[in-house]
Amino acid sequence: MKNKKEIFIDLISCLDETNIKISKKDLFLQNIEYIKKLLFSGLSTKRQVDKFCEEIDIISRSAYEKYCKEFLKEEYEKGLLNTLFLRNLKTIAYFITEEKNPKASELYKKLLENGSLKQFRNKKDSSIDYSTFINLLKEFLKDKGYEELIEYDNISNLNEENETNNKTEIKIENPNKIKIDLVDDTSEYCNLEFLKTNFIEFENSYIDNNIKEKNVYYIQARYIDKEYSFENFKKIVLENSLIENYSIIIHNNSTIDTKLYIYRYINNGLILLKTLDALSCVFELEELIRRGRENFFYKFEKYLNRIIT
Repeated sequence: MKNKKEIFIDLISCLDETNIKISKKDLFLQNIEYIKKLLFSGLSTKRQVDKFCEEIDIISRSAYEKYCKEFLKEEYEKGLLNTLFLRNLKTIAYFITEEKNPKASELYKKLLENGSLKQFRNKKDSSIDYSTFINLLKEFLKDKGYEELIEYDNISNLNEENETNNKTEIKIENPNKIKIDLVDDTSEYCNLEFLKTNFIEFENSYIDNNIKEKNVYYIQARYIDKEYSFENFKKIVLENSLIENYSIIIHNNSTIDTKLYIYRYINNGLILLKTLDALSCVFELEELIRRGRENFFYKFEKYLNRIIT
């Protein structure tokens, strides 16, 4: 008579485990400890997904975030805060080591004014509060043994000061802010310094670099068996002032160097905002590319003979 274990094995022997398809959810749950490490690694959500795909298996960003919220809600939220904090670590370290009498409130204000504490880059009211920032700062410095290097100001006083500042900001319009039209027929007002280094993205988007601005132009080095010269395009733009000031120009140069370049047109000049790996982002940015390509062909139709080489 076979023992229970042998009987069990015999009963399930008809199952071909190699053909049993594991769902993405099962795969996520099987590697939940690894995912916890990713959440506190300081990596962006996109890089976490990339690491998971490299080490475990392919998973979409939307599925990864969905399962994190479902099964690791607390860790996921703490991980986002940790990533936000670590993103500012060089600024924090410089402030603490260079200031004679560093105060947490001054550090917080500095990061707040730079927009560095926003949980969503383009959502104005998404900055973490002072209490949350202090907890993150204390925990990090305590682990390093440097908790006493900075003075922790009275939280209530700072909050009162922030409320006063916020009320003042509402009453006083900043004449230096620039109006940027968005694809949903709304507008956003931005500082020139922001526009020189950033672009407005869709809030809470699962896709990185998903530009929400209306005036976007997309030129591809090679498209439908034709070569498009970016240098010739640039000359036409600068000579004729054809596009709106502060427009975004996306140059897909992937057939030459695998890169995608994002520029902003400011006062008849081009400023490079970002360089991306084209292969890793063109599929996610399909809708943005479609909009930009339509704008390009509409605006530059009569100049195509000079752009195509």
